Amino acid sequence: MQVARIVTIIFLLLVALDSFCHGSGQTNQETARGAVVLSLDPAKHDQVLKKLKQEIQQNLTLSRQRPFQKLLPLKLALYQIQPGDDLWKVIRYTSLDMDTVAHSNRLGSSHDLRVGQWLLLPNQRGTWREIHAKDTMETFRQRWQMPLLHLLSVNQKVVQIEGKRYLFVPNGQFTKLERSLFLGTAFLTPLRQGKISSGFGYRLDPFTWQKSFHGGVDLAAPQGTSVFASRYGRVVHAGWCGDLGQCVRIQHDHSYETIYGHLSAILVAKNQTISYGTLVGRVGTTGRSTGPHLHFEVRHNGRHFNPLSLLRIPR
Repeated sequence: MQVARIVTIIFLLLVALDSFCHGSGQTNQETARGAVVLSLDPAKHDQVLKKLKQEIQQNLTLSRQRPFQKLLPLKLALYQIQPGDDLWKVIRYTSLDMDTVAHSNRLGSSHDLRVGQWLLLPNQRGTWREIHAKDTMETFRQRWQMPLLHLLSVNQKVVQIEGKRYLFVPNGQFTKLERSLFLGTAFLTPLRQGKISSGFGYRLDPFTWQKSFHGGVDLAAPQGTSVFASRYGRVVHAGWCGDLGQCVRIQHDHSYETIYGHLSAILVAKNQTISYGTLVGRVGTTGRSTGPHLHFEVRHNGRHFNPLSLLRIPR
């Protein structure tokens, strides 16, 4: 595929980071219109891409030198996904890495990209890290093992998004948990068999036929099918859950929680500590249900996540 077909890059001023706050990679065309544009001429796209790659390589070289050299200030580009693109093509043509592209666009997995979507592409590899209330530049440096000079030369200003402050850490990488979440290995599939009968998001309620939000996925399986813990953690509820019938709620590290509903039997107890793959119950049709299935939810700080973006459930 020709580079000109793959990349339509627009360099932005750092202030254009407002698009980063939309989450889930949903940067948009309105942001592109308000950006400082260096080139919109298709004939010049190769040169724009070349400049981006040169700066990425230059920062990589500078960051490896001893004594440390001052890095280039952070700049961003916008790229619009074209038919046939995927994350790996973007990485290959820009010399960025998975961690940088995913972090800069809040991608939950490599499957989150869609045609027409805008991606923020930094001119260097790295990740975004929140500055906490008691942080100073020195404590931030110690936490991420980055010389203060690097942070100051890269970050011309602190970025504030939804009341939180962030710095870009050059050459920063995923934490172990972030990587496993992105690759879909942090959570195990709760059923060894079964198929998706109802997905995540808004749907027609099977009882009222009114549009309503479905906070998990339904996995159809025979009555009595074994249900396993998707991740290690502590059982915080094992009993009746209203419309979900008999259910189990498990609290995991980093404020994640999984919920297993409509069970015919519960095989764990409240406050029990469990590991990956612990048998927690059996598929049933208790509560508000049209037939035997498992209702499975993943939440983070109380917010619903699409389980399909966090683990690989057969479709």
